[in-house]
Amino acid sequence: MDINKWKINNNNYNKILNIKSGLLYAINNDFTFCKSFIFSFILIIINITFSPNLLTKYISSSLSILILIFELLNTIIELIVDRIGLKYNILSKNIKDMSALFVFIYTVCYLCFSLFIIKYMYISYNKWKLQNKDKKLFDYIIYTFSI
Repeated sequence: MDINKWKINNNNYNKILNIKSGLLYAINNDFTFCKSFIFSFILIIINITFSPNLLTKYISSSLSILILIFELLNTIIELIVDRIGLKYNILSKNIKDMSALFVFIYTVCYLCFSLFIIKYMYISYNKWKLQNKDKKLFDYIIYTFSI
């Protein structure tokens, strides 16, 4: 057995443990990340289930994941600023406020996009329902994966 292969596999295993540790830290210590995690998970399930075609499923799910990424970046920025110094500093406050603004702007843009997608889902479902009056919602969900 080659020792270098074992080191690479051990390194990958350590990376996975670090990812798990970072995720657990963010969920346990940052309430806004925890809310975003739950919110994104619910949105991804809704998007995958009801989006009318595979492209909108992919785009809307990817945008939902970006909420998590931006919230995590905000958390990282706040932790770095706190690590530099806990003493009040106007620059530290401004950095934290701007990173929170960044997340807020993206979330508002995402919600606007989501309203557009929800309207598109509704229109697509109604068009499908006109052609398939005897079928149920579950048939529509299966239909969306075939487009």
